[in-house]
Amino acid sequence: MKRLVAIIATLGLLVASCGTAPAASPVGSAKPAVSTPASVAAGGSAKPATSAKPAGSVNTQAIKSEGKAVGYGTLVTSLWKSVSGMMQKTYGVPVETFRGDTSTVIGRLETEEAAGKHLWDFVTLESAWQDQMAQKGYLQKLPPELMDVVSPKWRDPKGYWTAFTLFPQTVIYNTELVKPADAPKSLDDLTNPKWKGKIAMTDPILNEAFLRWFQVIRQAKGAQADQYFKALAANNPTFFQSGLTVSTNVNQGQYPLGLGFMVHVLSVGGKNGHMAYMKQDPMPAINGAFAMAAKPAHPEAAKALAKVFLSKGYMQAIAGLGYPVTVPGIKSALPGADQLTYQDIPFLPPDQLKAAQAYFKGIFKK
Repeated sequence: MKRLVAIIATLGLLVASCGTAPAASPVGSAKPAVSTPASVAAGGSAKPATSAKPAGSVNTQAIKSEGKAVGYGTLVTSLWKSVSGMMQKTYGVPVETFRGDTSTVIGRLETEEAAGKHLWDFVTLESAWQDQMAQKGYLQKLPPELMDVVSPKWRDPKGYWTAFTLFPQTVIYNTELVKPADAPKSLDDLTNPKWKGKIAMTDPILNEAFLRWFQVIRQAKGAQADQYFKALAANNPTFFQSGLTVSTNVNQGQYPLGLGFMVHVLSVGGKNGHMAYMKQDPMPAINGAFAMAAKPAHPEAAKALAKVFLSKGYMQAIAGLGYPVTVPGIKSALPGADQLTYQDIPFLPPDQLKAAQAYFKGIFKK
């Protein structure tokens, strides 16, 4: 596991980190799963959030005695504050949080667990990394009634995590600088010389989520991949490690276009902002998944927290920022998000991730 942490630490993973667990296989070995979010289709046997039963009984007095719940993960600050406020209102205790990119969160968990220190109660990471945590014995299975809150396609078959939101990756643009008629309609449009020096890009060399997306594009382009990426590189995109930095620059008009996260159109641009996104069919995305510690620091508070986190109220708070949510009946505030079909971006094992990194470094960093 030290090797795993060392590898992902070099990639500068982002907030992320959005479907069923991606398969640890080459992009070319099978087509990624294509799925519609449960906010659009209930997926057969899924039960709506309002029908979920309590996740076991909780001892209110014990919760107050424990004083707090502790969570680690990649959620944005506003969502940490929201879940803490709901926990405080419902059970009278706050949620203490540690926010970081994926490598930082995993590194902290690994260090504490190796030392026998069980200081956390729950974690939010991409489902592929939750699988890693489960294999190490760091997670407990979620109560079935909480798993039932989301569509089956978003649940871990083994019961350790449930994906609750998606992070789609696409072209975003400033509507004050780019007229709708001139906006890119496909990724091929990014190679048009008119965009030379005008593209902000989340760096696929440093950002694992975007590296995996670029590898999907590479696979789809086949023999034309080298030509495409060289043409894109010829337009001199400006690289940033963080998707948030890309979105902020586009929102502020520093760049008319960006390759970043779709949801930032609303969460960064605001309800009356001047950002829009390019639709893709399907729309590539990673996920955010919830899991509970095998040995929670605050057992009763942890049980209560799980109920709050997967409640309709909290899922609506997430959707209110523009995220697609995997709970039936919860609609994203980002226009058009619930009408899209999403494609899971496949997980890559370390050797293939390293090879992809070397390929794109050769294209963009000569």
